[in-house]
Order: sequence, then structure tokens, then C-alpha cells
Amino acid sequence: MIFNTNLGIEIYYNSPVDYTNLITHSFLLIASKQGKETEEYRIASFITFPDLKDGIQQMLVKLSSMPLAFNCYSKNLFYQLNKHYEKSNQLIEMLFSIWKQILIFLNLNKQSNFKLNQFEKTLEGFDVKYLLTPLLKQLIVDATSAMRHN
Repeated sequence: MIFNTNLGIEIYYNSPVDYTNLITHSFLLIASKQGKETEEYRIASFITFPDLKDGIQQMLVKLSSMPLAFNCYSKNLFYQLNKHYEKSNQLIEMLFSIWKQILIFLNLNKQSNFKLNQFEKTLEGFDVKYLLTPLLKQLIVDATSAMRHN
């Protein structure tokens, strides 16, 4: 799955085989055709799940200290997640799991802030929209609409 955000391109994949070199070289080949130099890119690859989690956590903490950049990043990211959810739902659910674990950790260590709390609320909205079964969604809709009647 490829996310093109205001901060750059993020490529996520889940495979028992390490395709890091193939993906990196393919990306750099395409970029070089546009006149870009390899040195213009910072490429970080995470092979293991804990490495990925640590890398995302560092990025979220750093971004949350820059409210405007974080706001643009999260809006762009969630727009793309919404657009491509059906095609890559297992990978997206894995990313949701990582983000939630990071947010819980930051809350426990009192490192959270307003932007991270907004990010967490948006994740919860995705849970309701995509991860609930259709029957459960309908029950929630019925219950909330019944509460609104006089």
C-alpha cells in the first residue's frame, strides 16, 4: 500500500519475504527518471513488527509537536485510507493496531497531546465505519436514531 502524504511517500507491505531492496530500487529508478537524485530521499525500512512500531511512534511523536504538519499529514493519510480500505483492509487493520498501541502507550506515559487525541478519535471513527459487522452497525444506527425520537 502506498500513501502519498505531504511529508513524502510511505510504502507498507506485509510479506514473509523481504522485498525492501526491490521496492527501494524500483522507487529510486522511477525518481531518477524525473531528474531526482538518490540523496534527496530518506528511506527507512522496517523488517520486524517491533521496528515498524518504533519507527511509527517516533514519527507520530515528532509530528505531534508540529500541529500544522500533523494536521495536514493525518487528513491526507485518512483520506487515502478511506479511499483504499476495501483493497487492503488486512494491512490497514494492522496499521490501525500499531497506531492504537502507540497512542495507548503515549497516553499511559502522559506524552499525548491534543493532536494525538484527535488522531485517536479519527481512528475510532474508522473502527465504527469499517471494522464493525453490518449487523452491529445497523444496531448502533437503530439505537441512536431511537434515542433521538421524542
